Order: sequence, then C-alpha cells, then structure tokens
Amino acid sequence: MSLNNESPYRALYAAAGEQYGVSPDLLERQGFAESSWNPEAVGPMTKYGQARGLAQFIRGTGKAYGLETDEDFHNPEKAIPAQARYMADLKKRFGGSEELALAAYNMGPTALQRKLDRAGGVIENADIPEEIRSFGRTRVRHQSSPSSLSSRRSPCGPLRRSS
Repeated sequence: MSLNNESPYRALYAAAGEQYGVSPDLLERQGFAESSWNPEAVGPMTKYGQARGLAQFIRGTGKAYGLETDEDFHNPEKAIPAQARYMADLKKRFGGSEELALAAYNMGPTALQRKLDRAGGVIENADIPEEIRSFGRTRVRHQSSPSSLSSRRSPCGPLRRSS
C-alpha cells in the first residue's frame, strides 16, 4: 500500500506506537485502510455492530479499549491509542505476527483463530480474505522475510508457511 500523503495524525500514531510497542507506520497505514483517516467514518451494520471512527471499532471492542462514549470513537486522540493497544494485544496473541494481528483486527481474533485451527496452523491454507492478506503481506514484507514467521507460535501451535 502506498500512501500519497502524510496522515494528519502522524504525531498521534507515533506516540501511540511508541507507547504500546507497535510500528507507527503500521498504525498509520492501518488507519488509512480502515477509514481513509476520517474520524467520522461509519461502516456498514454487521451482526457484530457498526464500526465507526478513525480506527473503525465496533462498540464492544471499543469499550474494552477505553472508548466509552460515541464521541470517543470519533476522537483521534482516544481512538489511535486504543487502536495501538488493541494491535499490541493482538500481536502478543498471535505470536508477534503483524500479518495475523491485522487479520484479527479486521475479522476478529476468535474468527481468525478458528480459521487457523481449521488450516492446521498453515497461514496460506487459512480462509483469510484476500484484502486482509494483501495488506498484511505488504506490511510484513517491509519488516521481515516471510520465512521468519515460520518459527513464531500462536495459540493454535506453530505458524507454518506452506513450502
């Protein structure tokens, strides 16, 4: 993914990334992918709720990460740190993998875990939507080689790339 311009929230992404140990670049790119950096963005209604704000949190996840009021979801000074904290938690849950953390952020960690379990822990065999895979691959390629993910572990056991 190529960003043509700098986020108006770059300083917030940098501070939140540093505080929670998540790449500010990852957070900024994710913010663009989620909402085009629009704090007023509102996603379609799903069975889980309606994602909203810069970080596109649904109500339950947002509340778990400190977004208490409707205004909080649309406030970059609250939503970006919540995004960073959630991504840090997802990275821990999925063995440090940014690719899997991004997928879990988008589709939910339980849904991702089920797909990985069904795929025997082989990432490429998991039924992960292509738009999630392609964003994760672009980001991960900048951080590490694909083979470096093979030794990382998640709750489903070793994460393996097919040969």
